[in-house]
Amino acid sequence: MKGRIFNRFFNSSSKTLNNNHKIPKATCIYTELPKKSYISIYGPDTPKFLNGLITTKLVPKFIKKNLMTITPEDLENSDYLSDDQITNDLYDELAKSYGNKLGQYTGILNSRGRLVTDAIVYTPFHLGKKYPEYWLEIHGNSMLEKIWNSFQKHKLMSKVKIKHISQNSSSFKTWHLSIQLPPSETPDEHKLVNGWLPSVLTPLRYEINNSRDYVDFSNFVAKSFFDASKLKAIFLDRRSFNLMGNNPHSLQDFRVITDVKVNNITDFFQPDKEQFKDLEFCLKQTTPLELRNSRYELGYLETDEDITTEALLPLELGYHYIDNTISFNKGCYVGQELTARLYSTGKVKKLATPIKIGNEEQKNVPIVVQPNGKFVNVYTQSSIVDNDFKDEENVEVYNPFTSKPSPFPGSKNILVNRPRKVRPVGKILRSNELGHGVALIDASYTEKYFFNDTFKPDLYINGENNEKIPIFLGKPFWFDDYMEEQEL
Repeated sequence: MKGRIFNRFFNSSSKTLNNNHKIPKATCIYTELPKKSYISIYGPDTPKFLNGLITTKLVPKFIKKNLMTITPEDLENSDYLSDDQITNDLYDELAKSYGNKLGQYTGILNSRGRLVTDAIVYTPFHLGKKYPEYWLEIHGNSMLEKIWNSFQKHKLMSKVKIKHISQNSSSFKTWHLSIQLPPSETPDEHKLVNGWLPSVLTPLRYEINNSRDYVDFSNFVAKSFFDASKLKAIFLDRRSFNLMGNNPHSLQDFRVITDVKVNNITDFFQPDKEQFKDLEFCLKQTTPLELRNSRYELGYLETDEDITTEALLPLELGYHYIDNTISFNKGCYVGQELTARLYSTGKVKKLATPIKIGNEEQKNVPIVVQPNGKFVNVYTQSSIVDNDFKDEENVEVYNPFTSKPSPFPGSKNILVNRPRKVRPVGKILRSNELGHGVALIDASYTEKYFFNDTFKPDLYINGENNEKIPIFLGKPFWFDDYMEEQEL
């Protein structure tokens, strides 16, 4: 397995389209991220402890706590892990293996299943400690303290040490990198394929199935792009995977933690000359604000800057469409009951969707999220259900010009038209001054929006003067997976 994966790794970079016989170029867009804080969890119970507090599955076998929440067929998988099963690396539910040193995106819920915050779990490099240690990235000090206090309450008899290791980047620097590899052309179908598909996505999703291969693969990815001696930890963002199948030019996102003394991207971003001998990398610096805007265009919300704490469900943000971000067979964790029930019954109908507010020629559309935390409703006059969302309805009311009083049988009533209360089909969660944002939209309307040439819902919000401001949808990252589910 190791040789087969590694021999093909980034092999597409040497077979990219090169009609002009020029050296193909790759792009690295980067910025330093402020306000990142970290919690360290260390000890023999680290995987089991954190497994009960986040949505990601971190242990291969769950702990039987209550026969009412675990079926008899699952009992054979219910057991405590033995010491030799616990490693210093993350467990990957898709690969059914330990060895993940590339980090994991996850969520932290409250007891009602609402999202407190998202987070990133890292396994730090170069520690060499006896027991597992995970780092949890949290945005900002206020949220750090909230999560810290919650973890301390849940610690009880668990053999773990929980401590702050960096607040507001005082000890570390956190970097975001978006890397675009040139696409390659498949020899049989003659179509463009994203350079990350054969090199990273396919091995992680379909080929790696043991810890040794996973560790070697993780180290190889890190060393292919970075000076490993400068890395504290690395996160390969699997949210990027959903976009690669239909977009040969989509980028792969990384997050890298370095020592605070690292001042320049070139201090640690050093693509392996042998791996990329036929490829030239171009560096482009961006800003956290521009990065945030680009996330809006893809339908992502991240950190409590965008995610209203304890107001949204993880399924509404599409976490079940991101590899390993949420597990439905890991047993008990905080917020599990409601999350599992909503998923199994399919009652979550609205999903986070990128939007554009106003016509294309309109500029400087104001931010529409209200400061008191309420969301702005999205409406439509289009209907995918008969008699739904009409402006008016026929109702029977009392006729005051008859001789008989209204409330009693036999009174003469008349039919009149009156304005119908329009039910919203979504609500805007966040938007920026450019008019880009993310909204919760009924997924059935999103489906019709992109797959029905004769019907396209007209969406709008009400302006300050009650004018109708149009809303246009972008294709969300979860859309292709959602459509596959509808065909089953």
